[in-house]
Amino acid sequence: MFRTNSYMIKKIKILLFPFLAILFIISNLFLEMPEDYYESHIALGNTAFEICGVVTEKFIDSNNHNYPNIIIEDKSDVKYKCYFQTNNLVFYNLVGLGDSIKSKQYSRQAYIIDSLTIKQFDFIENKVILTTDL
Repeated sequence: MFRTNSYMIKKIKILLFPFLAILFIISNLFLEMPEDYYESHIALGNTAFEICGVVTEKFIDSNNHNYPNIIIEDKSDVKYKCYFQTNNLVFYNLVGLGDSIKSKQYSRQAYIIDSLTIKQFDFIENKVILTTDL
């Protein structure tokens, strides 16, 4: 029996669809998908947005010039990725996981609130300028 080209094309289409569907499912299960962040670099307090949230992650980004990064999540589960382009570790080292960070848009200062203190950090002076006990 002679099979036509259209028969072979139909058979390929029928076999290709399940293969692509399985490939899609496997890639979503095992490959890490990038997360969405509002992203800004913190240098002299130049955040492009107001920040008011809790530090959920801290890491050195080996894929991006070894810049220190912090991820801050607000009450609405919006994530902010802040990186320090100058590799300035003073602010980065002051911040711990679970600390609250508050900073107005384009402010040169930020407040770091942990379980014991409120620290007012000045990005121009690159140091804590005021510490208040809770």
